[in-house]
Amino acid sequence: MTELHSFPGPIDDLEAMIRAAKDYVHPSDDLRPRVLEAARSQRDQRQMVGYLQQAAVVLVFLGALASALCGTGDSVNLAITSRDQVLTSAAQDANWGLVDSFTELRRRQAVLLGTAAEFSLPNS
Repeated sequence: MTELHSFPGPIDDLEAMIRAAKDYVHPSDDLRPRVLEAARSQRDQRQMVGYLQQAAVVLVFLGALASALCGTGDSVNLAITSRDQVLTSAAQDANWGLVDSFTELRRRQAVLLGTAAEFSLPNS
């Protein structure tokens, strides 16, 4: 064994103590199985977290895809007409245009969702 340093000092004494203790320090008989089991457990946990993350991404993607494919023409028309109504209503009456258009949008949503709730229109 080659020495990395050539000066005597406390490091040489420490190395001598470690060499002298080699016969007194022994690993337990079940050390290797415990280490292997802990490593397997950590690997399994990491794999499970990875699978859950992948499943979450797939579910979000499928949800977005399903909502895009299942969108009806009524909701598209609702978005177009409500946008146009906001523009024309705001141009006519700057103070109540947004309130009127929002109330109308809520009424149309209620009709599309099948609820029979009636909204009273504010006086302008």
